[in-house]
Amino acid sequence: VTIQFEEQNGIKQDLILALTFDNISCAEAVHKYGEHNILVYARESSSHYSKRILDSVDLDAIVRVSPIIATPEDVDRFLEVTQLIAEGRI
Repeated sequence: VTIQFEEQNGIKQDLILALTFDNISCAEAVHKYGEHNILVYARESSSHYSKRILDSVDLDAIVRVSPIIATPEDVDRFLEVTQLIAEGRI
């Protein structure tokens, strides 16, 4: 798993987490998160609405994670599922 940061302002920070996976496409990862009731979004170059974030990280697709995870348990679950996806176990 790679966390992509926007660097246009010279600071590696963003409220939107942009992920890519080495082992599967972003669309597949979004589907896997959904199967575990975790809401994330695919941002792909085919969508006009994805242009800003994709241009900022110089990629054609990312998994977009909004900062709406509200509880420590939500964060733990997100990280657990992310690890399972990255390891190819789900």
